[in-house]
Amino acid sequence: MDKPVRLKHIADKLGISLSTVSRVLNDKPGISQKTRDLVINELNQQKEDLAPIIQSTLPSNGRFIGIIGRQRSGQLDSVYFHHSTLAFDETLRKQGYQSLVIPVTDENMNNPSTIPALQSDSCDGYIVRGQSLSPRFIMEIQSLGKPMVLLENNLAEGHYNSVVCDDCSGAYSLTRHLISRTYKKIIHITGPENWYNNRERIKGYKKAMDEAGLIPVILNKEDTTIQTGEKIFDEIRQYIQKKTAVFAVNDAMAIGLLNRCRKEGLTIPSDLAITGFDDIPWAEMTYPPLTTAHIYIEKMGELAAMRILQLIADPESPPVEMKMPIDLKIRETT
Repeated sequence: MDKPVRLKHIADKLGISLSTVSRVLNDKPGISQKTRDLVINELNQQKEDLAPIIQSTLPSNGRFIGIIGRQRSGQLDSVYFHHSTLAFDETLRKQGYQSLVIPVTDENMNNPSTIPALQSDSCDGYIVRGQSLSPRFIMEIQSLGKPMVLLENNLAEGHYNSVVCDDCSGAYSLTRHLISRTYKKIIHITGPENWYNNRERIKGYKKAMDEAGLIPVILNKEDTTIQTGEKIFDEIRQYIQKKTAVFAVNDAMAIGLLNRCRKEGLTIPSDLAITGFDDIPWAEMTYPPLTTAHIYIEKMGELAAMRILQLIADPESPPVEMKMPIDLKIRETT
């Protein structure tokens, strides 16, 4: 009775149902991000053994693949990554597996031993998604000796199984698109340089700028959220002149900048052209609709699940990097 009582205690304390807590732990749809954050934060605050709590909500004879990702509240891309989770679930279920979502906080990343689900033997392998997990954390996951696949990330420190999109080519194509529209000043706003996607997109941007004889202008920020995009307007204001464009490293930053430009009375794209990257669901619903690069995240999730199943069957299989192409979505912000 101990494990169900603890789970019920969380539900009672937060004023939600027991089934809602269970759905959060299993990353099921239909739960708001605010509720998900409250449940995970409560679990972390209690410092209880997360693994048996999760296990109590699942069939005792299940086989699991851990889906490890950074817990970051307020992120626009949470729905975007949910599409990859759906692809995991469908592919793994066909082979008798279930996905077990393992959220990682800042505390967890500094000390992976605080994640009980990683210390148990409940998962046959791990899919590690996103680029904001530190290389040291990822290497500690690898040291557990279980099959591991990185999604939307890769490390220069070693050879890893990974599924990524062609970030460099996508950034090159987006920048070339802006150059073809005769923009002379193209500013690239991006996040930490140690993030894989950011590094690759900078490479593609620089290549296109160098070929055109244009001077790169790169602004690095600590994060790549809507809020960051809104705030960065104050820095790029000095660059705004005739035929100026901004290539944002992701759609969240682009949408934040777009919102701020409208508040400041700018007309897009005549005063400033803006592109994003990723093609999240909101990209075509902005005003005006956002030019961006489409990533096939569902297919990437499917490939990651297929690869982890291959590694379970053949642990000695050499590492491979699977790289998915991107498609430009030319809309009305350029």
